[in-house]
Amino acid sequence: MTLWLSHSANGEPQFGTIQSIVNICEILKKTTDGKGVVASLQGSNHISVSERRLMVRILVSHLIECFGENPTSAMKAKLAFSIVEQFPCLRDSHGTGYDAWFTPGRAHKPSTGYLEERLRNVRKRSRKGSRVNSAPILQATPILLPEPIITGEKCLQMTLWLKNNIWPQATVSQYMLETAVHRANWIRQDGAKTIQNIMAEFPRLMDTPGMIAQDFAVIQPECSERMSEKWIPELAEKIIRMARKEKTGDLLANIDSLSAGIHIELV
Repeated sequence: MTLWLSHSANGEPQFGTIQSIVNICEILKKTTDGKGVVASLQGSNHISVSERRLMVRILVSHLIECFGENPTSAMKAKLAFSIVEQFPCLRDSHGTGYDAWFTPGRAHKPSTGYLEERLRNVRKRSRKGSRVNSAPILQATPILLPEPIITGEKCLQMTLWLKNNIWPQATVSQYMLETAVHRANWIRQDGAKTIQNIMAEFPRLMDTPGMIAQDFAVIQPECSERMSEKWIPELAEKIIRMARKEKTGDLLANIDSLSAGIHIELV
């Protein structure tokens, strides 16, 4: 018998028990794609984003097959707990350990997590297919950027200077600070900019330590402290490993030769 943590409707924590765990390997190995996911987990203790999505689809299909499109929170928590129990590399470092896979709703907030999001998408498609008039699609709220602190002409002059100069560093840092809002606008203009496009237009982002963090602090000042707290200790190495697994090409070709500061900036 294993203890597990859930929350009551008013947000208070409460403990229950999971009598047995779900055999995740057995479910995954029923499909060819699932066998590949298991091989990655057992071989390298890591899966790519595409493999994680495959895993979620297979497990949610099993959940729906057994319990329908609206399984109980207890069943979803049991499945999430089973995932991290059998594959500790997928465990969260905080909370229940399986929050990323399933977090029950509380205090009038909906449930979240990979499993819940997949179930929600399946239900949406099912409802859409069963009725002629579907509800209007809500548009995502765009991020509101701060007002620029310099004119457009001045910004273009600084951007051109930054393309051709890496020194003095104090001037580079100041010009990057003053052009941060312009840079954010440029990247968001058509939503089609690649990493290579961005690096070609703003090369100092990559070769000058601290510039990515500085841009983030300008665009998202209320979140900048949380980035430094969580990014380096929890996410940096995981993202590098994932990028290598996803074969991102030239972007990571020379990562091992970079200094520690730039290495952190890159991820």
